Amino acid sequence: MNGGVVEHLRGLADRQDLIGQAFEAMKSYWDDADREDVDWAFVPEELRPELGAQMLCFRGGPTNVAAPYIATNLQLYVFDYQVGWYEILTTLEGEIIQEDGSILDDYYSGGRSTLLIQRARGRDANAPREWIGLVGLKATPGNDFFPEWALGGYTTALALATDEDEYLHRVRAYFADLGVEVKELEEVEPLAERLRAEPSVDDEIVELAAALSDTSPVLHRRTIHTYGSEEDEDEQ
Repeated sequence: MNGGVVEHLRGLADRQDLIGQAFEAMKSYWDDADREDVDWAFVPEELRPELGAQMLCFRGGPTNVAAPYIATNLQLYVFDYQVGWYEILTTLEGEIIQEDGSILDDYYSGGRSTLLIQRARGRDANAPREWIGLVGLKATPGNDFFPEWALGGYTTALALATDEDEYLHRVRAYFADLGVEVKELEEVEPLAERLRAEPSVDDEIVELAAALSDTSPVLHRRTIHTYGSEEDEDEQ
């Protein structure tokens, strides 16, 4: 019985082309919006919607819309960065009864991610992108990077790279030039994926990403967490 209900609902959504309807409704929604509401670091034509979720709601909720209804949620991307969302509520007959959408503050003109969007716009498909990772470092004799008492430490490093291997290579070479050895690398991933999972990353991360260039392809956080022989931690 449950399987039959599920298949019926899937068929209903497919026949009404609710996903396609949501795409078209999203375009109209932003086209009709006040120009002050679309003061973005990108143009509407650069929005790339993807299906986020589709739910059948049997009871009314905060929307104050009479149930049952189907909620179709779209996640909005520009150059792999998730910039916002859009959602429509439809009756079981496919009629739109409510719609809503939002763009994250970071992606408005003057937002902290504006430079990332500008860089992505002029980038070739195979060009390096921003990567991020947690770097564990080991002090070497005579280095000027750590205090004399420190055995090592860890920090976050960003780099322009085409893949994880290039990120690892560039980060190791960068810290070798600073006189320290990379002991381990964790949580390595494209910055766009990190921002998708954690859109509230602090300003320094975004500032470092925007400052990456061909002449400065690797940068690290100003704060270095250090440890000594008794595992007592400090911060540089």
